[in-house]
Amino acid sequence: MRIRLERRTGILFAVSLLLLLGLFARAFLLQVVQGSSLASQARGQQQDIIEVPGLRGSILDRNGQPLAGSEPGATIYATPYQIKNPPQEARRVAKALESDPGDVLDAITQPGGFSYVQRKVDLKKAGAVEKLGLEGIGQVPDTLRVRPQGDIASQVIGAVSDEGEGLTGIEAGKNGVLKGVNGERRLVKDALGDPIRLDNVRDAEDGKSVQLTLDATIQAEAEKILAEIGANSNPVNASAIVMDARTSDVLAMANWPPVNLDDLGEADPKDLLNVGTSYTYEPGSTFKAITVASALEAGTVTPTSTFTLAPSIQIYDRVIEEGHARGTVTLDVGDILAQSSNVGAVTIGLEMGGRKFSQWIDNFGFGQPTGIDYPGEEQGIVLPYSDWSGST
Repeated sequence: MRIRLERRTGILFAVSLLLLLGLFARAFLLQVVQGSSLASQARGQQQDIIEVPGLRGSILDRNGQPLAGSEPGATIYATPYQIKNPPQEARRVAKALESDPGDVLDAITQPGGFSYVQRKVDLKKAGAVEKLGLEGIGQVPDTLRVRPQGDIASQVIGAVSDEGEGLTGIEAGKNGVLKGVNGERRLVKDALGDPIRLDNVRDAEDGKSVQLTLDATIQAEAEKILAEIGANSNPVNASAIVMDARTSDVLAMANWPPVNLDDLGEADPKDLLNVGTSYTYEPGSTFKAITVASALEAGTVTPTSTFTLAPSIQIYDRVIEEGHARGTVTLDVGDILAQSSNVGAVTIGLEMGGRKFSQWIDNFGFGQPTGIDYPGEEQGIVLPYSDWSGST
């Protein structure tokens, strides 16, 4: 009996010793081997890193008037699995955001643990959403790109992505100057997950401003004129450039049709193009001014030189006619230009000769980049004289 009792006591002691050794091993594993990892997980559960956006710099006209700027805003997001009554919450959130309830419902019923409801929301709407106090609906700081002068110079200014990167125009070309640097804040929470402290980790840095030579008033007037041309003539596109002849400053660079930079999803990509710098096309009648100017500079003609012009003229393999039927007329150089005479311009070009005309085309800078401080400039296509045919 005594031997049996001693045996049981020994077994119990051995089991207790094994359990104690197991506890020591577990403690060693948790504190020494996995200690840093578990501590990191604990910190992660008790703190959140909040990104604080740096404001993008402003784009100003020559007089300091803002054409584009930034202001604080927010992005609204959803944690779909936390939302108990999606249709009801969608209606309430949509009302606060002044948006479509169907779009909000689609966002908050997406599979997964995160979904954007609406990005780039102004602080007034963000505040209205926050007041709802809905579980599963949150927001993070963001910035809004605003245009105090409206959509003037929209193609020149360019577009910005939701991530704050310049996509086109000045926004893209000067992205490194305009773009801010985001800061960070640490939100510390207690064991229940309630916030107890907000620490500043790194200050946000705002981007720098860029000043253009454009004059907002002249730009608006140029766009008004182009809008009238667009309404009356319905061209594929149109552009107008106003320059200060004394300094070569570009005072206006207008494009038609206009583009809404706040709704890029609906914009035709080609409408984002700044036609004045980034579009290669045959100049047509506008080149007559270059033909006449070249002949005047070369001394081939004077302003009062006259030519007897038939209704059409044969140039090697082509017959060039006037835009409107007429008989034989006598016009001086000024009249040829004023009446946009096709036959007259060709006649002046023939008087000058192809080789000399080619030299003057080069002198005017055609086929060469201007060096304007603007992205995506097209230099145009100009064939060398050796590649000319008789009718080019």
